[in-house]
Amino acid sequence: MFKQSKIQVESLRAMDSRVMQKQGIFINGNGSYNWWDAESKEIRSSIGYSYQDQLMTLTYQCNGESYHYAIHIDQTACNYGGTRSWFICPSPQCKKRVAKLYLSKSGCFTCRHCNNANYAIQQMSN
Repeated sequence: MFKQSKIQVESLRAMDSRVMQKQGIFINGNGSYNWWDAESKEIRSSIGYSYQDQLMTLTYQCNGESYHYAIHIDQTACNYGGTRSWFICPSPQCKKRVAKLYLSKSGCFTCRHCNNANYAIQQMSN
């Protein structure tokens, strides 16, 4: 049984810094980040980005509104070499270092805490 007090992160559109790093997005340049339909393999939605000097600028439209803002990227050293990239939540009240950002009702990407969201498993009652 579920207690529906929070939004489930599984229902939100997400950007994952680990996936983006593997795709080479955190190298100076620009392009688009896409979400694919699992069945049809077609692009469901996409956002434009530019990346330079640990700053990723997003450009997209959501619910008829245009968005253009920057997200800071932090990098930490890995134990066996290389680095790991993290988002710094762009919410002025937060600034947490997180692996994922979620599209909020306001139309901006923020962390799950700012979205008042948790995982479906956390909503299961005993």
